[in-house]
Amino acid sequence: MIVLSDATVRADFVMTQAPAIIPMVVVEDRTRGKMGPFNQRMASGVGSFVTRAEIEKRQPGSISELLRTLPGVHISQRMAGEPQPVDMQRSRSSSMQSTCTVQLYVDGQPYPNGNVDDFPPLSVEGVEVYRSASEIPADFRTRNATCGLIALWTRDPEAARRKP
Repeated sequence: MIVLSDATVRADFVMTQAPAIIPMVVVEDRTRGKMGPFNQRMASGVGSFVTRAEIEKRQPGSISELLRTLPGVHISQRMAGEPQPVDMQRSRSSSMQSTCTVQLYVDGQPYPNGNVDDFPPLSVEGVEVYRSASEIPADFRTRNATCGLIALWTRDPEAARRKP
């Protein structure tokens, strides 16, 4: 239809109800934020990982109890109240020792002379375990991390108060 500049045109419209609006879906980018590197390394398939969901499902009394079920991880038995060292079981052919002490990192930083049980399970968002130097990602690789490494990621204090 062509309308001339000095013409008047009339149009009739019929209004109908639109279908329900689809709710907005927010997709979380798991590769960003504090847990981004954890999630990226978990996707690579190297190492063992324990997520917050697994911690909540298993409800361990301590982090060492949580780690006890991972292959290649050995928790030494001690008297109540004493720290429980975490070792990686190694074959005698790969090392003169059958076990060696692992490096511990917390929130991406070395935690020398610390213990995994310094952190209650409620305060931990995720755990990464690398059983040998060949598994340790570049983010954590040092000349001292030859026997394996455990990286703990703590929870946001506000999140820890909201959820068990």
